[in-house]
Amino acid sequence: MVNPLRLLFTADLDEDSRSAVKRLDLTGGIGVWTTLRQLHRDLGPVEAMVEDERNAAVEVPDDWDEGHQTGPQPGRVLTGPMFKNLQHLSLALSPGQTSGPSWKDLIQLAGKVSTITSLSLAFWPLPTYTPRAASSRVVIPSATPRPQVLYGGTNMYSPFDDDWRESAGILRSLSRALYCLKWLDLTGCAGWFPALTWTAEEGGDYVFPDWNGWWRGVQHIRLAVGWEPIEPQPQFEEEDDQEFERRKYAHQKVRREHETLAGTAKTVAEQIKWIRRMESGKWIEFEF
Repeated sequence: MVNPLRLLFTADLDEDSRSAVKRLDLTGGIGVWTTLRQLHRDLGPVEAMVEDERNAAVEVPDDWDEGHQTGPQPGRVLTGPMFKNLQHLSLALSPGQTSGPSWKDLIQLAGKVSTITSLSLAFWPLPTYTPRAASSRVVIPSATPRPQVLYGGTNMYSPFDDDWRESAGILRSLSRALYCLKWLDLTGCAGWFPALTWTAEEGGDYVFPDWNGWWRGVQHIRLAVGWEPIEPQPQFEEEDDQEFERRKYAHQKVRREHETLAGTAKTVAEQIKWIRRMESGKWIEFEF
């Protein structure tokens, strides 16, 4: 699919036009018509044609005693970031999208946009550097009663074990890079909200983002579940009671799941507020 914003990233765009860009909305575009690696290249230093006197060409005279002239020749030099005034960036995914996003690429990209104040990561998956290893394990037998695990990062059971070490560490790295952030949208990310405040039990090490350090300026966070349970339709005339009860039970199950996620969001919000109060940090607002 063709990138509809491709013209924005051309070197032919004059500096005044590039300076006017303050918002970049790539909602639904990551993994569809662009990638984070491509965006990393697009937002890098701009090459511009300038006259460089160091590479001045020498004109060969027709006669040996004729004077010759030198002049500056055009050359390409780096002139700074593509959008030096960029403040708002949306990397939101489409609901249910699983391909495209890479937390490793996001951390690298963050270094190019470290001064943005607004970021949307709506519907991003669990923070992990090894998404393909979530359901994979390579185990070899050993002399000890317990086998040794050779490969695997955050796995599918980590949330059930309250093990958010890798996810919390990734978010901490992100907070270190985006130290000017004030507004953060995590709609649809309720499955890993606990990583925002996770602390290791042994030793009480703080792994979560530094809410009183790099992210002390964050003033607003959106922790919306991202979806609502749909009420079941009334029983059809041709529908038997068993099928209708099955639909009602399915709806009740989805409703309980939504209530659990919404409760987790409010719990995490209270924990972040408590962390801020511990060091007399700024007040932070939450949107659910």
